[in-house]
Amino acid sequence: MTMSHGWRSLQELYDDEGLMGFAISKLCGATANKNLPLVTISQRFSLTLTLGHRAAVKFATSAVASHLRVCISITEDRNSSITTYPSELFLSCTAMASLHEEGNLDTFLQVFERKIISSMVDIGKSGGSVNWLLWLLAKDLYIQRPPHYGLVIPAVDGHKWNSELLIVK
Repeated sequence: MTMSHGWRSLQELYDDEGLMGFAISKLCGATANKNLPLVTISQRFSLTLTLGHRAAVKFATSAVASHLRVCISITEDRNSSITTYPSELFLSCTAMASLHEEGNLDTFLQVFERKIISSMVDIGKSGGSVNWLLWLLAKDLYIQRPPHYGLVIPAVDGHKWNSELLIVK
């Protein structure tokens, strides 16, 4: 699987490092810095926000406005919305890289833990969200082992448009 069309057009303007910087600014520039850990984790997999929870409503509204979540439906009283994350591979790849930067993983997981304890994030009856996060973290660590290619693996045929994102490996 290759980069989506929207990010591919930016690939012509930036080198890999510049494109990553642009994507990181998309993740953290559109929302308050205090939400960066949650934005990053929610970009890796679809967090289930607790319907009606004040902080969840605020987070979802901000994330939808920033194009980091997609609104599926709004309750009749308009106090809550059901949202999901956009399936954007390059943002997920950027979130993976950000999550594993020095010192981020512990901090981000502590924030995630607090959001679970406060009931803002619903982990499901059997902890499905936590299981999925652990699987993704293990996959991240596996695909980041040597040889390191960066976020984009060069195409075998040498054509830049056939390159692949590391995250889909």
